[in-house]
Amino acid sequence: MLEFFALIFILIPIIFFRYILKKRRDIFPLLPGAIFIVMSFIFTNLEAFFAPDLFDFFEHLTILLSALSFFIGMIYRHFHAREEEIEREV
Repeated sequence: MLEFFALIFILIPIIFFRYILKKRRDIFPLLPGAIFIVMSFIFTNLEAFFAPDLFDFFEHLTILLSALSFFIGMIYRHFHAREEEIEREV
């Protein structure tokens, strides 16, 4: 039951995604990681109803993909910020 409430609390900010992405373009590379986290919570809740082994696998797979997406997104942000910093100096 706790996972269900966590899923609801995670889905609430989706209302504000459009506004946040308009104001903060720099967080766009981190969006796939956030989507994978939401998918992980959805799979956690689905495994309680049917096919627990399948949805448990998908839950852990999306957690792995979330970590990889955040890692790649942070590397992209780091090097993109360095390029902007170099362009400002020139």
